[in-house]
Amino acid sequence: MWFDTVREMDNTIGTVLDALKASGVFENTLVFATSDNGPQLSQCEWSGHVGPWVGSYEQTMHPGGSAGKGTTWEGGHRTFGIVTWPGKIQPGVVSHALTSTLDIFPTIASVIGAELPNDRHYDGVDLSPILFNGAEKVRDFLFLVDCVSASPNLTALRYNNFSVYWQTNAHDGCATHFENTITVHDPPLVFDLTTDPEQSTPITLSPDEMRIVQSALDDKWKDIFNSFRTSVSFDGGGAPYWACCNPTHPDCRC
Repeated sequence: MWFDTVREMDNTIGTVLDALKASGVFENTLVFATSDNGPQLSQCEWSGHVGPWVGSYEQTMHPGGSAGKGTTWEGGHRTFGIVTWPGKIQPGVVSHALTSTLDIFPTIASVIGAELPNDRHYDGVDLSPILFNGAEKVRDFLFLVDCVSASPNLTALRYNNFSVYWQTNAHDGCATHFENTITVHDPPLVFDLTTDPEQSTPITLSPDEMRIVQSALDDKWKDIFNSFRTSVSFDGGGAPYWACCNPTHPDCRC
């Protein structure tokens, strides 16, 4: 299944690029190719592979559990990212910058000269310095939400090459099922991904580094509680706006 999915994606991306070239706009088009999460390891060999980011420490706490999709371990959220724009982005360059799909929106807004509303804060950042000017990074922190537990929460973050966890959880692995596997860490677990991509051996940050990390998390919470937020409700607006599941309806897929 995984191999077939990769083949299908490769063919689909090729079809899109061919269409851009045939229409004469390829040279003036910024193209992003990426994914939304790591492999769902409960699908066993059908799910793909997390590479070196296996979440070894989680395996010691919950043998057989997954550190892939559904977790904040590196294997759960780390994906490929390919960006191309002929004549604008130098081909063949590999960046190790800390980026996110959250960055696509502000990057496109910057490229087209759109001015974003200034009455709210954005989790994404403009990647233009990396894409067009060779910058090594555009952020120091990336905050990770545990969306599997009963109360989704900010439970982890990336601080440059460090991954920091105040809470971790295992997800279903191949032929295994896990529930209520949340583990709280105080002080937080810290891994240096430069030397330990498999996240096997926690390290201790210096007091100054720990203050930087804790301050960043506290500031993020303040930003969340003080920023403009929308509220989604399907209670009104008529049938066209309701959440639905109808495989024969063009706007209502399951």
